[in-house]
Amino acid sequence: MNTDQKTHLLIGTLVAAVILAVGYGLFQGMGRPPEPVVQPIAQAASPAPTPEPVPGMPIMRIQTDNPVTANTSGHQASVTADAELAYEWSIQGGTLEGSATSAFVTWTAGTGAETVLTCKGTNAANQSSIVTLRVSLRQRPTISRFEAVPLVITEGSSAKLSWTANNVQKLSLEPGGQDLSKNEGPALEVKPGKTTTYT
Repeated sequence: MNTDQKTHLLIGTLVAAVILAVGYGLFQGMGRPPEPVVQPIAQAASPAPTPEPVPGMPIMRIQTDNPVTANTSGHQASVTADAELAYEWSIQGGTLEGSATSAFVTWTAGTGAETVLTCKGTNAANQSSIVTLRVSLRQRPTISRFEAVPLVITEGSSAKLSWTANNVQKLSLEPGGQDLSKNEGPALEVKPGKTTTYT
C-alpha cells in the first residue's frame, strides 16, 4: 500500500468516525422525550397588605371642618389619640394661629385648592406617629359686576339689571329676596314704583 492509499484510508476512517459520533448524538437526542417549555403564569397583582400597627405606636386622628372657604381664619382642629402624647403641628397652604404643641390648634385657610394639616404625636416611650388631613378649600364668592341700564328712569318705565358672579351657590336680589341662582338670562328687567336701591 503506497502513501497515497494510506492517506485516503486514514481520511476515510476519520470521516466515518465523525459521522458515527454525530449520528450517535442525534440518536440519543431523538430518544429522549422533549423537555417541557415552562412559561411563567401571569398573576393578578394583589393589593399590598395593610401594615399591622406597631405595638406601642400612638394611634391618632385629626378632626376639623372640611371643606372650608379659602382665605378664612379661626378654624379649629383637634387630634384624638389612644395615649397621652406630646404634639407638634404643621400646615401647608395656610397658617397656624397660636400654639402648635397641644391637642387643639387654630388655623387659617390659604388661597389655593387645599390646606394640609399634619400632626406628629410622641409618647413617653419616644415612639411617634404622624397623621395628615387634606382640607378642600372653596373659593369665596365674588360679584365683580352689578349694574343697571339705564341708571335713571322715569316713573312707569323699566331698567335692566345685569351682573357677573363667581363661585356662587346662591344669589339673591334685594328688595324682595328674589332668588337669582338659576337666572340664566343676560339681564333682569325691573320696574320700580319709586327710587329703589338694588343689592
